Amino acid sequence: MERFGIASLAAAIYPEGDELRELVGVLEAPSLERLAQRIDPACASFPFSTEGGRGSVLLPGISESHISAQVRVQLDLLVAAIAESLDETPVFAYADHLSEGITIYRYPGGEPEIEYINRSAARRIKATPEEVTLDPGELFRNEKNRRVALDLMAKVRSGNDAIIEQQIHALDGSAYWVQLHALPLPEQDGTQRILNITSDITGVLASEERENVITSCIDVVADAIAVFRIDRFRPESASLVYGNEAFHALAGKSDGETPLSVRTQTGEDLLAQYLPAIIAEETIQREVAVSAGDGTTTLAMELHAHCLRSDVSEADFVTISLRDIGARIAAERERRMLAHAIDESLDLFAIGDFVPPSRGGSHIRYINPAFAHLVGYTAEELLGRSSGILISRNNTQQLLTTLTECIETRRDSNHELMLRTKDGRDIWCEFVTQPIFDDSEEGGYWLTVGRDITMRKQTMDQIALLTWVLDEIDSRITIYEPAKTNEFQVAYENNASAESGRHLFLELVKEGGIAEK
Repeated sequence: MERFGIASLAAAIYPEGDELRELVGVLEAPSLERLAQRIDPACASFPFSTEGGRGSVLLPGISESHISAQVRVQLDLLVAAIAESLDETPVFAYADHLSEGITIYRYPGGEPEIEYINRSAARRIKATPEEVTLDPGELFRNEKNRRVALDLMAKVRSGNDAIIEQQIHALDGSAYWVQLHALPLPEQDGTQRILNITSDITGVLASEERENVITSCIDVVADAIAVFRIDRFRPESASLVYGNEAFHALAGKSDGETPLSVRTQTGEDLLAQYLPAIIAEETIQREVAVSAGDGTTTLAMELHAHCLRSDVSEADFVTISLRDIGARIAAERERRMLAHAIDESLDLFAIGDFVPPSRGGSHIRYINPAFAHLVGYTAEELLGRSSGILISRNNTQQLLTTLTECIETRRDSNHELMLRTKDGRDIWCEFVTQPIFDDSEEGGYWLTVGRDITMRKQTMDQIALLTWVLDEIDSRITIYEPAKTNEFQVAYENNASAESGRHLFLELVKEGGIAEK
């Protein structure tokens, strides 16, 4: 009606899109002709006529001179649409174009029947008006539908309307929800009747159910989630629309004068502090220090905030989500400490993927500075390359075969082997290699920890050479070491000493010929 510039009409037809949707007031009059008699003749009138009857679209309280050409064209189109849709029962023809379901129940003998049903209501019960006419009591053979009809009659028997939300069962066994407005009709031929106007609210209830489920789920999550309403002209006056349980626990109790809010470590309102950035950027993510609800604890939290702009009101909405990241920060600190320790360690650390040697692996994914420095490469030169580039060909074939089998079968290994440096030198290292399994696509990775033992190997070689030389000397050479107080034992003797079978030093000690010093 506002579309035609008229605040109130006794009867009018208005379009929704290009379709005829509703006629206001027609159902209260037996026909359009009698309706016209009740209205002051000084009104804009658009007549129509069909085989089923004639009538007019009436706009009372306004003269035709006040109707613009554009509105007149729209009304002419509506009149034509009405004329095409009318049949022998003009009043009910309009009801067939309504989106609401229109039915008339009658109660002959106290049991309900359908006397009239428009097409919208018929579609909902999975039938046509003609099929309902052939068997008007079929819908009420469902006991639940019958009980609804009888309850409606009981509610409106006193002459009052009844508005309820009710589930209706269709003829195929499916069900839907309607908001039902029941009005008593005058009794005729001793039969009671009810006019029912129904709106399908199945989608509305489903939407409400989804909202309830979503709200219930949000209420139990650990993150603190809230929605605030922001007045576009007074953005500082934010009001809480919704807060889940975690938010209320974090915000604590309100004193009744200040709005419920989360406070920063310094006592400031968290939303007020970041609201300008939220409005300007629409979405922000920050790590913030928040005071817990008891006021004694400070929590490290991650703030996600988003501004939802409204096109239909002067208010916008801001959603915030706060997640406790204290454990994550502690874990990240530990990881940084571990990474720094490995980077600074003098021991050798390397990580390789699980690609076996038969497929060109294992590929180096990490190598610490000490390892890279030892072999003369930079980490960038080695990352992604096969670890075989570092293994010297001067290792025994047996050692290389054992190492390959351990990698192929993903078994721990502990070995000493020679590495080949970038400048071609061989250096000795001892390594412990262990598979670390995880849920990644490759299944895990290799962790290798080792140290340079080149000096130790050289020392052992020199000792072995010296021992061989001493063994070849004809003179008897024996090395003693203290055992107990005033006692000694042989630590080493060459072949000549061993063949003699005598240890003069020990004999002298036993006989007391050697001074205590």
